[in-house]
Amino acid sequence: MPRASRVWRRRDGSFFYHELLAGEMAAQVFGTNRGHRFILNQQHSGVSLKVNPGKYGAKMLALVDGQNSFGEIFDAFRAAWKGQADAPGNDALFADFAEGYETLNALERLLLRHPDAMA
Repeated sequence: MPRASRVWRRRDGSFFYHELLAGEMAAQVFGTNRGHRFILNQQHSGVSLKVNPGKYGAKMLALVDGQNSFGEIFDAFRAAWKGQADAPGNDALFADFAEGYETLNALERLLLRHPDAMA
């Protein structure tokens, strides 16, 4: 579970907490759509967006824990690869994951660590 969360100040000065979407939960949502575009409804904001989960999106989201960078997630994905062909490289994985990631990031629902960040 991520060790960070979003906190915003309301116009009246009070604060509210916005939980982050854990990788396992996002993986379930993305996995149920079997690689097909679907409507993602964000409860707290009321925003609904069409998102492409990608071919590998659900499996990569399951590896998101708020601590790992893209590189670490991709390395773990390849380590668990059971496909008949060679596992995809970083460029292919990022291209496949980009739209789903950008959607979740725009909603501030996904936390990834920058590789230069202190652990």
